Amino acid sequence: MSPRALICSVAVVLALAALTPTAAGGVIVVALDGSGDTNKLSIALDIASAGDVILVKPGTYVDFLSLDPEAFHYIDRPITIVGDGPAPTVGMMRVFDIAAGQEVVLRNLKIYGPFIGSISLEKLGVRDCAGTVLVEDCTLVGVTGLTPLDPGLAAVDVRNS
Repeated sequence: MSPRALICSVAVVLALAALTPTAAGGVIVVALDGSGDTNKLSIALDIASAGDVILVKPGTYVDFLSLDPEAFHYIDRPITIVGDGPAPTVGMMRVFDIAAGQEVVLRNLKIYGPFIGSISLEKLGVRDCAGTVLVEDCTLVGVTGLTPLDPGLAAVDVRNS
């Protein structure tokens, strides 16, 4: 290849690279087997920045003990949480204070909400959000009622959003 052809090829590659969209944030991998950045979803949420994607490998990321913080996940910035492969089981989620023009995406997750003591909590709560909360291909699981006459609490609870 001549020097001129090489320079043209490099210029084309650089031009194409400049046109290729880049991710808004990083990717944080959560894996029970230790192959990811962490084995706890709560830690991934603590270190995630706006625009990050949290990729959750298959498994159960909930200790069903009532005082375990892994059973409760709080999301207050625009991030994406995606289950990789078979939907991983994660604890209850509460999304809050997402500003207009921002987005939280929850995709391919099994969101579990246990009955704790004498109370039942929503599996997914959305509070004070002017932005978008997209829930796609998720399953909400938990206590729906204690008796046939008790329908339980809603799986999703949206307030001021």
